Amino acid sequence: MADSTVFAADTTGAFYAIDVQSGEARWQTLDGSATAGLGIVAAGDQVITISDGLSGFDVQTGATQWSLDVGGRLARTAVDGTVYIAPPTNGANVMAIDAGTGDTRWSSAELGVCPSLEVAAPPVVAGNSVYVARNSRGTGRIFALDRTDGSQIWTTKTDQELTSLAADSDGVYYGQEVSDSSVYALNGADGSVRWAFDLSERAPPWPDETHRVRSLTATEDSVYATSIERSEEETEDPEYTGFLHAFDANGTRRWSLTIDSSSAPVVDTAPVVVDDTVFATGNRRLYAVNAADGSVVERFETTGSIRSTPAVSGDSAFVGSDDELLYRFRRP
Repeated sequence: MADSTVFAADTTGAFYAIDVQSGEARWQTLDGSATAGLGIVAAGDQVITISDGLSGFDVQTGATQWSLDVGGRLARTAVDGTVYIAPPTNGANVMAIDAGTGDTRWSSAELGVCPSLEVAAPPVVAGNSVYVARNSRGTGRIFALDRTDGSQIWTTKTDQELTSLAADSDGVYYGQEVSDSSVYALNGADGSVRWAFDLSERAPPWPDETHRVRSLTATEDSVYATSIERSEEETEDPEYTGFLHAFDANGTRRWSLTIDSSSAPVVDTAPVVVDDTVFATGNRRLYAVNAADGSVVERFETTGSIRSTPAVSGDSAFVGSDDELLYRFRRP
């Protein structure tokens, strides 16, 4: 979102700037620089598309301002005019890119582990730190880097591969793959464990081997997680249930909400928190949820699965869908 414009990409790489009020395209590019689901971030006068590299476009005209080839699909985030990227190659490092010019502000040293590490989640910026999650050979690593120069502050190893990462001014939060159904919290200063919450503690028990923490979002006083649970029945087409959970910063769970139940759940997008409302997706639905008690304020329906994180601005919430439509909903 920028200047009453919402940006979207489709699976062909076409990139659109769409007027929020009319739904008409202000401009579009067809150069394949954007791919749906891989990333679009607005940063000041630039809008950045992220696929196998970065491209910066003028918000008003769509003119290409700069491009950067980094040799592979990226995990990314943008904060205060800087795009932080974790290339899959380049010695497993992290780069800070000026959103206005495409210049490299800094590139971290190699992260001190094998270069085959896979990016597990986009870099997360909180306070003066950038946190990065990488996977390799069944385990994960979380790195804390200084936001000003990319120097390494600390690193910690996890038991299993990472699925998600979030951070606030106090800590870092993560979820793991395979046989772990817990949400973990680390101290942001040194990486020590603050708390862990095992989601299988709910009644009836969730079998660890069937439950997954899929995504996380942190605010100053809360952590929100999405997860899926597979039914215990051994069938060719097992049923899955998707959930949204809210935790206080001290690890106390406030509430849990079922957001999907189907044979192929789609609950991988991270929740978005605006004011006192949490926006989360479950397959074809976008939920607006009261952050305090988990009650559903509004539920919106599309005709295709939602695979992109919602964008919320002003009185509107936007989602793209597999039905090849971009939706604008009036937020509650």
